[in-house]
Amino acid sequence: MKTRFLATQSSMILAAALLSGCKSSLPETTDAEIVTLVGGSGGFSFDGERKISKTVLDCAGTLSGLDDDLLKDAGPEMLGLFKTSCRQRLNRFVSDPDRNPLGFELEHFENPELAERIEKIRDQCAPVSVCVQLLRRSRVFRLG
Repeated sequence: MKTRFLATQSSMILAAALLSGCKSSLPETTDAEIVTLVGGSGGFSFDGERKISKTVLDCAGTLSGLDDDLLKDAGPEMLGLFKTSCRQRLNRFVSDPDRNPLGFELEHFENPELAERIEKIRDQCAPVSVCVQLLRRSRVFRLG
């Protein structure tokens, strides 16, 4: 009886480990494919290219746990509302076959590796100051 219990318990632990490993596994993808998935146009996107918004970056950091230190003072109810809002936003992306031909799932955004990659890609985008310089050159408006 004790041997059967241990065998069952071992099987359950192994299954849980395998499932958690599958859950965090990310599809092989390029940076451009990630931008296609979570990027949007607007704001300072003059060239029509998709850019990763601060909101998407914050959602990835929150859902993956990377921003836990920043959110430690948020109450559980507030944090729950924000996570729900993030999941709704990201679910629109993963549900769109044009954006998501690789089959990303909402659970992939709980993977810190994806959140770090989104942050790295966003950091490589042109800073807002470059966009302001473009505006000044085109004389659309003047600062100061």
